[in-house]
Amino acid sequence: MYRFPEVKQELLLSIRYSTKVLKALGDEINLNIIQLLMESGSAGLRVPEITKKTYLSRPSVSHHLRILVDAGIVGVQRIGTMNYYYVDIKASAIDSLSTLVNSMISYHTNFPEMIDGKFDDL
Repeated sequence: MYRFPEVKQELLLSIRYSTKVLKALGDEINLNIIQLLMESGSAGLRVPEITKKTYLSRPSVSHHLRILVDAGIVGVQRIGTMNYYYVDIKASAIDSLSTLVNSMISYHTNFPEMIDGKFDDL
């Protein structure tokens, strides 16, 4: 039998571990950059190319790419002095989201009465 405090704690930890990925995917500019990178194929794009296609400043593009790389959604390949960015979803990003979804399912399945916002200790 599942106890509410343990399942709630597992869900909260899963949310915390997924924060970087969720924030990265929750930003419209990041989603636009991901789409551009996916359309570019395996070669990837450089910051100046993304800047031209998005009309964002170079510092803004670099900032968003850093978020996507840190979240494990985008990879970077250095060739000479140039960095090419491409979609490369890391296992860590997938694992954190998978764990979050499983924790949400466990919470919902085992404590359906708690879904309405009641957090009394059981």
